Amino acid sequence: MLEVDAAVQTETEASQAELMDYAETQLREMCASRGLDWNAMTEADRENFVNDFIHEDRKCVR
Repeated sequence: MLEVDAAVQTETEASQAELMDYAETQLREMCASRGLDWNAMTEADRENFVNDFIHEDRKCVR
């Protein structure tokens, strides 16, 4: 049973990593389409960028 649990945990972690890679790729593309460089942005800039998409009711920072 422990082997099955370990296999499920490994698969879940791999799926999460794939989703994070996909999300980051999408964010990089959105930045590029707006003339922004994801790599040059500070962590705070990245958070603001993402929050602008999540919170449609507020004015965008950029």
